[in-house]
Amino acid sequence: SPMAAATSLAGWALKSHRGKPFRERQERRFFQSKGYSVSYFKDSSLGSRTGKFDLRKATSLSEPEDGKEAGAHLLLVLPGKKIVIKFENEADAWLKLWCSAVAESVLAQPLKQYHDIELHAEMIKEYGTSAEIKA
Repeated sequence: SPMAAATSLAGWALKSHRGKPFRERQERRFFQSKGYSVSYFKDSSLGSRTGKFDLRKATSLSEPEDGKEAGAHLLLVLPGKKIVIKFENEADAWLKLWCSAVAESVLAQPLKQYHDIELHAEMIKEYGTSAEIKA
């Protein structure tokens, strides 16, 4: 069903490198988001994964501040990890997916508009019992 398809996305994005300010250094990675599981790779053949995280572990999603994080779409905080991301295409679709995956309480006010209640329910229905991936 089209609804179910909305629980996954794949595409290119720029991400901050090891907690450094986004404007200082970014890496272009191919992101694959399926349910709560997000993996990123050096290329779209998915050959060399360089990282992964579980959206259920996110403690905060917010809009990056201007200045050092200018131009990015999202600041994602996970235990022991901070990632700043700029999506190359379909930023609204990515924001909707990730902001709907998490509890609304995790979202900063400007991002609450992207939290889709139906998609949130679909994620729980489809992936709610899946084991958390280790970051």
